[in-house]
Amino acid sequence: MYNMFTGSGFDLSAGGSFGFAWGGLVILFFVIMIGKKWLGESFDLGFNTIMAFAVSFIPYLIIISITGSVRWSFLIGLVGVIVGGIVIGMFWDTSEGGYDGY
Repeated sequence: MYNMFTGSGFDLSAGGSFGFAWGGLVILFFVIMIGKKWLGESFDLGFNTIMAFAVSFIPYLIIISITGSVRWSFLIGLVGVIVGGIVIGMFWDTSEGGYDGY
């Protein structure tokens, strides 16, 4: 088992997998924020920020805790951003400039 909070199981050296694991979460955060701005507000598409965070961060942490693979967990996180942000956003829009139904 890998632990992102204590670093057990990861390579703790400079440029090791522990830094990349946290960097993946940071990149997912910025992908969600850019998706919210561009898709939700600029293009007026439905985007659900809360579900994008939930459906990307939780599977990311589970996959990286089990496998320790930053690549696969980041890929699962990106799929979670698409499913949680865009697909669920079609039905439940939380973006500021989104469609209000009027």
